[in-house]
Amino acid sequence: MKNAALQWLSRDPLLHVCMSESIRRGHAEILYAGQDGVLLRDPVAETMQASFVSPAALEPWVETIRQSNLDVVVHQDFAEERLASALPERAGRMRCYHSVYTREKHLEAALPEGAHIEPLDSRWTPALQKIYTHATAEYIAGRVEAGVMLGAFWGAELAGFIGEHTEGALGMLEVLPDYRRRGLARALMAAAINAALDRGERPFGQILTTNDPSLALSRSMGLQISQGVVTWMFR
Repeated sequence: MKNAALQWLSRDPLLHVCMSESIRRGHAEILYAGQDGVLLRDPVAETMQASFVSPAALEPWVETIRQSNLDVVVHQDFAEERLASALPERAGRMRCYHSVYTREKHLEAALPEGAHIEPLDSRWTPALQKIYTHATAEYIAGRVEAGVMLGAFWGAELAGFIGEHTEGALGMLEVLPDYRRRGLARALMAAAINAALDRGERPFGQILTTNDPSLALSRSMGLQISQGVVTWMFR
């Protein structure tokens, strides 16, 4: 079933990178893989991820998705529309493009003089929890514990950071106001991509469709942007 799922997802590898990476990293429980779509559960990210060719192909799995009580990631607009009525409690929405680094070569993480990047350990957890307000304190602590958070330092001062979400997407990129416009965002992105490559992963991110600066940064660094949109449906 794994090979069948990966083969179907390869029809649009940029759109489906979150699903294919979930499988390759050993996170996914593949519930269905056929000629008309793929459905998987990712217990690490606590998501159901679905991609189908039509509403008719999705329909037999609507109840399974509903009963999971997990956040849902869909790859077609018709799936969002259908599941919006079936899962009214998942009223939150996040519409993203995938940005994917498709090469194997490491990027140069050019840094201004006086700056350096290093992994962040638990000593920095309270600072990250205070700065990054888009996730719970427990989630951030878990990401630090997983060893996937990198910090940019200006001398001894934390100037910014980036990490990897539980679903495998690079994110949580933050540069503190006093250190912006110095190339730190680009350097952090390059360092995170290189770290993912070192772990044997395909580096990718999920960028809000309205976030033009992040899309421009990704394109300038050679990442490919999906044409289709991925929608998160969460409580």
